[in-house]
Amino acid sequence: MQPHTSERSRHLLLRGEEGDTLPRSIVRLLEERGVTSGWLRGGGILAGVELRTFGERTRTRHLRGPVQLVSLEGSVGQLAGRVSVGLRAVLVYDTDRGVETVAGEIVHAEILALEALVTAFDDLRVVRELDEPTGTWLIAAGKPAASAEEPVPSPAAAPSPPASTPAPAPAAEVPAGWGAAIAASEAKKDEVPIAPAQSAAALDALLRPRAGDFVEHFAFGRCEVLKADGDRIKIKVPKDGRIREISLTALRVTPIEGRGPKRSFRLERRS
Repeated sequence: MQPHTSERSRHLLLRGEEGDTLPRSIVRLLEERGVTSGWLRGGGILAGVELRTFGERTRTRHLRGPVQLVSLEGSVGQLAGRVSVGLRAVLVYDTDRGVETVAGEIVHAEILALEALVTAFDDLRVVRELDEPTGTWLIAAGKPAASAEEPVPSPAAAPSPPASTPAPAPAAEVPAGWGAAIAASEAKKDEVPIAPAQSAAALDALLRPRAGDFVEHFAFGRCEVLKADGDRIKIKVPKDGRIREISLTALRVTPIEGRGPKRSFRLERRS
């Protein structure tokens, strides 16, 4: 067991409203606020919940809602260079058999009302990785801390863009429907242990489906990968049982969290 120590943190108090979704809306907000590592907790009311639960086998449950989100907890880290959040939840909802309680990891949900607190660790770079035996996404463990002299990326220290480049939107702008109040706390930066970013080879492996993985293709749906050869993969389309070979060069490949012990990727056309 290896701890990651933070000595500089800030807090974001968030409110989600109807029309926002998890995890998409909260990830967008964290990216705009420059949060790459931290911890999330919250509660509220959700609908259309896709929940990954664990037991003798991993399965996905669909709750139409509305359901009460009693507790929401999870880490904030980086996956393939993008912000990634864990959404472990305890939910309560009414059924024909009375009130039921269920727990698991939220894959997708529509927000009716939500409040959350994010504690951002500005002096850490935490990577999230798949724990293969359990199929859960956790903070990367057993990785040595980087040199204390290595500079730590910070939104406040970002360089100004050149005059010929349009300036980015100010930090005050957040996704529609989200309200955020920020209490920032600064601490000394000296000798702060930093979790290293993944190597280019490791990131490349995360972004490339391999045999045995699953892909959610924009036209063919959820398919199993039978063979992977560089930028080309062969998949089995469940609708007709046909084997198709597709190229990944023209597609956006995004890892999907919360699809069980097998890795899953979303394949979309590049816009």
